[in-house]
Amino acid sequence: MRTAVNKIIVYLLLLLPFLGSCIGEGDLDCDQSEFGSEQSLTLRFLHNINPDYSNTIRDVIDYIDLYLYKESGEFYQTVHLTKDELEETNYTYTTRLDPGTYRLATWMNAGEAYNIEDHEEIGTARMRVICNGERELSENTPAVFYGYDDKLYDIDYENQDVVFTISKHPVEKTINFAKNTNHIEVVAKFDRVLIEGTELDVRIVGPNGICNFVNRYVDTCPDYLYYPHTTTTQQHDLDPLFGYRYYYSHITNFTTQRLWQGDELELVITYTNYSGYPDELARFKLTDELIMQNPLYNNNYQLERYDNYRIVFYFDYDRAFTLTEITVNDWVLINQEQDL
Repeated sequence: MRTAVNKIIVYLLLLLPFLGSCIGEGDLDCDQSEFGSEQSLTLRFLHNINPDYSNTIRDVIDYIDLYLYKESGEFYQTVHLTKDELEETNYTYTTRLDPGTYRLATWMNAGEAYNIEDHEEIGTARMRVICNGERELSENTPAVFYGYDDKLYDIDYENQDVVFTISKHPVEKTINFAKNTNHIEVVAKFDRVLIEGTELDVRIVGPNGICNFVNRYVDTCPDYLYYPHTTTTQQHDLDPLFGYRYYYSHITNFTTQRLWQGDELELVITYTNYSGYPDELARFKLTDELIMQNPLYNNNYQLERYDNYRIVFYFDYDRAFTLTEITVNDWVLINQEQDL
């Protein structure tokens, strides 16, 4: 009898670690024992890196692509999530992963206008806007979004990978999307109607057609040339009472990719008269010398919150056209009559 009791005690002692692992309500290790060494990862998606700080993901999402990498940077797996799937889960996704440290790159709506390239290693992976062989674009390209580890008020968030470690407990991460695509309206106002045969060329040029998988510029990216996707003109009748100082407007609309401080993008306006002689009316660094001079866009985080800019150039004619004023979203940058 004593021998039987001793055997039972020995068995109980051997089983105690396994029994103890699931004792206690809400013990997270119980989940692990059922599925082996895997543990759950839950991602929550939102888009409030926008002017209103409001979550508008339901209005912009078509689909989301997850690119998971090992800590070393080696490709692990990709997951494609549709809008219908995510609506059913309130824009969350749950999976199970083996223990380890992972890096995640997330793109939303990277569709037919974009290519994902060299994604086998996170260090070489690229997202590229598709253009013609001369790297020229004149389309209103669909918007693409990049997902950051949610640090809404941290201006350094973009310098950090989305990194997480799977171990004993479930992991939850919030992925907050920023819009990479920008819409820029350029208005050139003149104090007289341009002579018939005059041509205005407005363009944006610079190395922002490719982003890496932490959504930063690529050193080897060549210059891309953006032409307007729409161009309109307006002629204003001279009012005998009030008059119009500027009564001819040349309006161009561009869609370009991500802007960031020091991106080297240039906005160029060229005037060619009836004789065929070209004259450069304006050349400015689009981001640093124009957009970021408005105090509303004073760092990279603010540039990612906003995506619509209206830049107005005013030209007066005195033997030749002279730039007298520039405004960015109604903020006056140059006013020669006051400042010079």
